[in-house]
Amino acid sequence: MEVARMTRPPINRPPVELLQQVFLLVVNDVSDNPSIFSFGDTSISVDVASSPLLLTRVCRLWRRIAHSMTGIWSRIHVALPGRVQPLKSFLPPLLEVWLTRSGRRPLSLSIVSEQLCYSCDPEARCLPWLCPYPSGADSQLLKILLSVRGQGDGGHHVT
Repeated sequence: MEVARMTRPPINRPPVELLQQVFLLVVNDVSDNPSIFSFGDTSISVDVASSPLLLTRVCRLWRRIAHSMTGIWSRIHVALPGRVQPLKSFLPPLLEVWLTRSGRRPLSLSIVSEQLCYSCDPEARCLPWLCPYPSGADSQLLKILLSVRGQGDGGHHVT
């Protein structure tokens, strides 16, 4: 096995530590939090171009390394669909897995919704879970996001 590894060109066998540093640079190079969902006119899907997810699609080694690094999963942007239709069954577990992979790191979370009411007065803002008719999809995602906040001592700190 080691002989096969050594016969590959050096570019195909970088040290894990080097890949970890590259992954952190890639994820942190973008000022916005990476988005988990992508929206079409009538559908919601996984945003596979999001840097942590993209890194997991290169090869088995990169996937294993990316899954082990809590630092690349500690930032997330969630756009709530504001639709009545239920989410595809794999989307809520994907959000849960992303949050789980962030481990005990502080979590940088941004949430956007068409149902948010904007005002210059911070006290006048309404949150989607306070709106009279939140969609089932929004409620489902917010429940997952709020469950992170309730993990108690040693859990996530949402920033």
